[in-house]
Amino acid sequence: MPEHDKNLERLCNLYEIGRIKSHELPSIAESLMAEGKETPSLVLLSILDSPYSEDKRRLFELAMSELGRRIPSQKEAAMALAREIAREIIKGNIEEYEGGTKIWKEILDYVDPIPEPLWVFKANASAIEDYMIDTEQFGSDHAALIMRCKKEIREAANKIVEERKSRNDCQRT
Repeated sequence: MPEHDKNLERLCNLYEIGRIKSHELPSIAESLMAEGKETPSLVLLSILDSPYSEDKRRLFELAMSELGRRIPSQKEAAMALAREIAREIIKGNIEEYEGGTKIWKEILDYVDPIPEPLWVFKANASAIEDYMIDTEQFGSDHAALIMRCKKEIREAANKIVEERKSRNDCQRT
């Protein structure tokens, strides 16, 4: 997928889980137009002087449609964003605890209900956090438990990335 399509997909995902607020949409429209993505709805959104969030949301969603993007369901958006972080965990670019915490605090705190495959990230990152606090405050040794939690985060990252790959492979045949 070309980079500009990935950026639009990510934008739609962040919008759907609520990480992008309606008051930010006019400036996002301006940025997209500066990148050469000018549609009638983006133009209207960039100059919209309405205090109503729904007006901005409607225009943004119409603009994404005009750009050939659909707004995903909240679950689809959460899974897609989590897969981005999971890929970084798998590549070793981000440590398991940090990645699990990012999925928990940057995605899962915004969605309800939490998609079942993503609970493992929140549960294990939260457990690691608790173990680290316990170690700091009481000198407890939780190294084995922390390693098990990190292993479960890595396994969950592999699972959600592999499930997506196999689903894409099935769609191509």
